[in-house]
Amino acid sequence: MSTHKSGQLSYLKHIPDEPRETYFKRLTDQLRQALIDHPEDELHLLQQLMIYDSINGDPDEVISMAKRILELDKDLEYASDAYFVMARIYADKGETGEAVKYYNETIRIEQEDCKKLGFLSDEPIIELGELYEKQKDWDNALKTYDLLNNELIDDGKENMYRMKGRVYMKQDNWERASECFDKAIDCCMKYEWVMRNIGNMYIQDDVSDKLLEVFKKQLDDVYQKPEAYCRVGLIYQDRNDDLMAMHYYTEALKLKPCFAEAYNNMAQLAFEFESDLKKSATLLHKAKECADEEIKALEESSDSAGNEIDDLEIDKEDTEDAEAIKAIDEKIREADTRIHHNDSKIEHYEWLKSLVDLNLSRVYNKMTDFKNAAYYKSKFVENMGFSITDSDDDEGDESDW
Repeated sequence: MSTHKSGQLSYLKHIPDEPRETYFKRLTDQLRQALIDHPEDELHLLQQLMIYDSINGDPDEVISMAKRILELDKDLEYASDAYFVMARIYADKGETGEAVKYYNETIRIEQEDCKKLGFLSDEPIIELGELYEKQKDWDNALKTYDLLNNELIDDGKENMYRMKGRVYMKQDNWERASECFDKAIDCCMKYEWVMRNIGNMYIQDDVSDKLLEVFKKQLDDVYQKPEAYCRVGLIYQDRNDDLMAMHYYTEALKLKPCFAEAYNNMAQLAFEFESDLKKSATLLHKAKECADEEIKALEESSDSAGNEIDDLEIDKEDTEDAEAIKAIDEKIREADTRIHHNDSKIEHYEWLKSLVDLNLSRVYNKMTDFKNAAYYKSKFVENMGFSITDSDDDEGDESDW
């Protein structure tokens, strides 16, 4: 979702992450006060408040905010955000008809804007398809997933085949499912190494200069500095400026030594520009090690949040004070939000580990270490939910880029 002008309002102060238990309350309290003090910025402030409240706020209040944004937003700057938020809320409430309507509006607006922006999000498409799947409306699910076949969606074609394969499996149409999964594997094998999930970027020559300017400004932000260095490195990597890319990845690692994405991207540089296969393999193993550490920390954080929720539920049962119950409910929502965010990050790192397995297969294949190449290729394919045949293991094809 976008931030646009609302992230540039000078009177909005940076809200420290800690203590995490009160982060969202402090953030939304500032936005609510700003709405009173600066009614001239109502549209931009409401958009930010809507985004944050959609995580743990009152659903009906969030819907009211979204509809107010649509009334104010004559230039349709935040229309897709508003429709997307309403689609998700109505889906959670089980009001399928309303959810489908707003998902379709989100997709329509984003498709109109995608050429101007240079990218298209797959989230509303996938969520609408999954909603159809829950209704066992297979035809509409398949038609929706066809929308993923768009060059402006990162990995869109692979995801299209994967999602359609899942639908055919649910229909017991194993032949069509197998065809889709085979095509998905073909797409996977053609992936670039660069993890474009960082910043959700779609790099093009005509926008990379603007992105460089944006991300270099973020180098002054202590909270975003490692990620900003990595994003800048990614742009230079796309420009085939390997020295500048390696410089920025190295700076990122100085600030965040356990940075899986940076190691993965550096492995590509070692392979393509330095022709150092051993270094590339070492960096990839380090990327996987860092991803495991991140996952472990996130799982521990979620376990802690789960225990906190259990304790809060007990406290809630032991009191009849309405204000106390309200405060407890807010803490429960915040803990639930942490778990939700952690789950999303874990999914990202699990996917990164799968991609690293694929890249390790390529490196070992190039080293003619076909045993390890076959092992890591099979790990990648298994993690993707597919199966691999003996003939696939014996390919030994070095042109598998």
